[in-house]
Amino acid sequence: MLQLPGKHIGFVFSDPAGANACLALADIWQQETGTEPLLFSNKELGVKRNGRFYLSADTPAFKQFKIDCIFTGTSHPVSSKYFEINCIIKATEEGIYTIAFIDHWVNFKLRFTGKDGLQHYPDEIWVLDETARNLAIAEGLPVEKLFIHENPYHVFLKNNWQPEYEEKAYLKELGIRQDGCHVLFAPDPLSLRNGKEIQGFTEDEALDDLLAVAGGVKTDLSLIIKMHPLQPLGILEEKVKVVPGLEVFFIKDANTLELIMACDVVIGFYSNLLLEAATLGKKVIRYFPGKNEADLLKHNSSLIKVVERQELRRELKKAINE
Repeated sequence: MLQLPGKHIGFVFSDPAGANACLALADIWQQETGTEPLLFSNKELGVKRNGRFYLSADTPAFKQFKIDCIFTGTSHPVSSKYFEINCIIKATEEGIYTIAFIDHWVNFKLRFTGKDGLQHYPDEIWVLDETARNLAIAEGLPVEKLFIHENPYHVFLKNNWQPEYEEKAYLKELGIRQDGCHVLFAPDPLSLRNGKEIQGFTEDEALDDLLAVAGGVKTDLSLIIKMHPLQPLGILEEKVKVVPGLEVFFIKDANTLELIMACDVVIGFYSNLLLEAATLGKKVIRYFPGKNEADLLKHNSSLIKVVERQELRRELKKAINE
């Protein structure tokens, strides 16, 4: 059980990663305490939720809900329109204890930078591991506020979540054949963030490499490309060509967990989806043919990492045939 102060908890989120952590912890909290969670967001997000959900662009007045503690995600402040930061500020003004969860290993200080350019920290900041804690300290986050906690979403996946579909049945819902081997490729949109300059490669180059090796590892292979919500149209689609023995599917909207469970192997760079797949016991390959210093998961030795095309072919073939 992940401990929270008080009994009446408000969960605040504005992006999918934050929503996953908050909703998972809300479900666990409800099961453990029998208390209905209060959920606040400025975006619909289309996620399953239990509890009372309040959708509003404005910062809620938490005191009217008799809340003891606010638990928030940490979205990019601009893309979230400063929703979580403003909620931390509001809750602090109302004398409510605040906790924020950082779901990755990047942009620690930025996540708490308000529209005024100042940092607004909660009472506690949860980070994933010692590496994240050290990175946060290096960016100037207050040491006394930092606590290491497992991602609540991963706790939920391991202990509570069950798929609704058996084996590969979910693929039928997406118009994908269920026979043969299925590889899920979930690239981050590196091209949006000067990927070539910063990471040393872009998502379309990685797809080029994957297409070059995938057709030769098995004769009945389906490559399912799960598009990131921010992925620019056309960049990846233009790379696909006819490869003997390989079918390629582009999927934008899907139940990510069901899709992971329906596939045999999951490939990506450093997204949370890879960590979720590993938590669910799937075979995961991290392909990062770029600058090692830009690899956000370079400290994670539990995931197979490959850095060049022939190595990718070898590990993919091994994962499929195991």
